[in-house]
Amino acid sequence: MTEEYNRLMSELFMGNIGEGSRIMPPLIVVRSNSVKIGRNVIVMNNSLFMAAGGITIED
Repeated sequence: MTEEYNRLMSELFMGNIGEGSRIMPPLIVVRSNSVKIGRNVIVMNNSLFMAAGGITIED
């Protein structure tokens, strides 16, 4: 992925996204500050994260 993609994902998830992780758009996230994604995780397109209680996806 591009540097711009990496910057945007890091900004969206407030730095809580691990190295090598990929999130395919489109994506809908509620409370992205409550989502933590580990290293080398792939999230496919059309995902919906409702993170009111927090979401953690580990390596």
